[in-house]
Amino acid sequence: MAEFEGSIINVIFESSKGELSVQSQEATVGKPYGMLPRPVREGFVFDGWFTEPEGKGGTKVTSTDIVTSDSDIRLYAHWIRKSKKGKKATMLKKQVVALCLIIAGVILLSVAIPLIRYFVLESFTYTETDPTGQKQKYVIRKKDGVYVMMHQDGSVLYVNDDGYYTTDAGTLIQLDASTGSYEIYAVVDTEGSEVVGVNKRLLIFPQLTQGTTSGNEDTIIGRIEVHNTYGSYTVYRNAGEVRFTLAGFEDQPMVTIDQTLIAYLCVATGYTLSMQKLNTAQVLENGYEEYGFRMEDDGNGSQKAVSDNWYTIFSRSGKYAYTVYIGDPLVSDGGYYVKLEGRDAIYVLSNTMSSTLLAPVEAMVTPMIVYPMQLTTYFNVEDFAIFTLDYHTDESGNYVQNEEGSYEYDLDLDIAFTFYSLESRQNTMRSIHSFDFSKKYKSKLRDIFACEGYEINSDNCSATMQKFYSMKFVRCAHLGLDTLTTAEDLAEFGLDRAERIITFTYHLDSDSDGTFDASLDYILWISPMTEQGTYYILSDFTDMIVEVEKSYLDFLEWEDVVWLNKSYFQINLAFCKDLEITNFETTHFFELDNSATDQSKTVGSSDVRIWADGEELTYSIPTKTATGRDKMVSGVDNFRDFYQSLLTASIEGVADLTEEQKQAYRDAGDEGAQLKIIVHAEDEATLRNPEYWTENNKKDMVIRFYQYSERRSFMTINGQGEFYVLSSFVEKLMADADRVLNQELIEATSKY
Repeated sequence: MAEFEGSIINVIFESSKGELSVQSQEATVGKPYGMLPRPVREGFVFDGWFTEPEGKGGTKVTSTDIVTSDSDIRLYAHWIRKSKKGKKATMLKKQVVALCLIIAGVILLSVAIPLIRYFVLESFTYTETDPTGQKQKYVIRKKDGVYVMMHQDGSVLYVNDDGYYTTDAGTLIQLDASTGSYEIYAVVDTEGSEVVGVNKRLLIFPQLTQGTTSGNEDTIIGRIEVHNTYGSYTVYRNAGEVRFTLAGFEDQPMVTIDQTLIAYLCVATGYTLSMQKLNTAQVLENGYEEYGFRMEDDGNGSQKAVSDNWYTIFSRSGKYAYTVYIGDPLVSDGGYYVKLEGRDAIYVLSNTMSSTLLAPVEAMVTPMIVYPMQLTTYFNVEDFAIFTLDYHTDESGNYVQNEEGSYEYDLDLDIAFTFYSLESRQNTMRSIHSFDFSKKYKSKLRDIFACEGYEINSDNCSATMQKFYSMKFVRCAHLGLDTLTTAEDLAEFGLDRAERIITFTYHLDSDSDGTFDASLDYILWISPMTEQGTYYILSDFTDMIVEVEKSYLDFLEWEDVVWLNKSYFQINLAFCKDLEITNFETTHFFELDNSATDQSKTVGSSDVRIWADGEELTYSIPTKTATGRDKMVSGVDNFRDFYQSLLTASIEGVADLTEEQKQAYRDAGDEGAQLKIIVHAEDEATLRNPEYWTENNKKDMVIRFYQYSERRSFMTINGQGEFYVLSSFVEKLMADADRVLNQELIEATSKY
């Protein structure tokens, strides 16, 4: 069952002479049946739905039972006769009645036994003429303890929802399963391939089902060709196949048909249970145009009624093929007029075909823009980049087009990053940063991202990739990019002047063993946002354009501060070589030697030695613990608390300054600076992780702060900045550096 889980099948209800408001409903393989209808029958109590007719046993089915069949299911109503309550009779009356019944029974039995033996036990033959004019014989025989009506080959006739046997001519036979007696209930007028369905409603042709890989290939759908005002498409499957393929896209593995919608299409095309068959004489008198059809030459000198909307369905064996034309909808919008090719009659079919047969092929396709990602590998990206398209304009402000009719543009890089595995980062300066700015695009990154110092926000990079892992689509808007040959074709989706381009390489690791199975390159073209708050995305990889809600592309509008790690000083003490801090009145210089620390298992700084302005920090400061016990804080630990303040330093937000003011600070250097910090760091990647690194990681930072208001200071790192920090925190950094030199205890978490 696992192979078919999630498929849609039909549950058909045989009410067995009961009254029922619905004849069938859909169910999902692998899920409960859900609420089942409850028929009524005068004089009987409904005993439930069973897998076999009354008298044949079967298993009772309830709403909580799981659907395990991968093909259509037929359920049968079982009934319990109500006990009749009449007036009380006297004992004498009961005895008289009983005696009379016994006498009558003896007389009837003596007459009936020979008849039953002749008509039932020896079998009885019923003969009639079928729709093709051939004589058909049917027999009533006992099977599994009950009497049934059979074809001469031994197959049992179809029993409709009302419990009547249906012959090939559409005659409804009421059969007593316990005695074998029968009577003709109704004769239904059929023509051609028509068969009688539920409630004596006509099927335009015998049902073709979705079926499975096995079964009668004369009754299983092999191919469906659909033609409507949107275009044409064909779905098919070969012998032994369960899933349908979209013709023309066999070489495009990313184009997959929604198998749930295929189930709906199979029902809409293969189960033509009509709501009504119009009077053919009246149809011919009115003319087919009255019902949405037009007349055209059939190629043999005659006229036939056709329409722009039609389909042809083929059995998998190829023995049967039916072409159905779809005309106008009813005024009540309750269905459509349809006509079978080669037959004059017009029928009314349900309007459920509007979501399948009358919809574009895109409605049948599962929208996709990239290969499906896994929860454990969605972040395996290299050189993820977002570009903004800057279109050229002439002196009049009109967009410039090239000879092919496409608009000319330049590409401005917004952001570009790459993922690094934990193994590659282990014991290096990059160990806490799972993403980094892309080296490939470093020369094209804007200054704030390209300069040494700022770190990308790994959490937000991961959140961006999660969008591609979890993305849900509004719809597939267009399938087959080769049909979009002009700018006008793309203009329907706003892609003639796409706003953004996203490119990246995704490393596929299907078993999450760390070994890449493949590397897939993507180019995604993004339209401007629509009035409905959606975007169109064109994907060469999946050969389609999809529509998606703006929430899945919210990262396109992120400000620079969102892409950056607000904790701008993220350097492990073990990698720090020296640090200088100055307020331009006082300067302190710290040198660190971590060579004595054992690094055999992991990077640490337990035995680091530190010099401040040339003097080693060997002092100790007496203090008390939170519980009141005496404690000594070493000069190295006091420096650690100062360093901890740097590690907690955070960008507060984008500075409320004009671009000219910001640029003035970037160009100012030390002039007017409130504080400057210079730090040099280097890891031992070549020793710690030689499999991934051929040189050590280094980081040199010059951080300057310029106070521009009472509470805010503009910050630059290596001459680049957009952001502000709190001025009081800047003052605390210098004060803490002084405390280290003055052998005063530092509180890393204090505000000053």
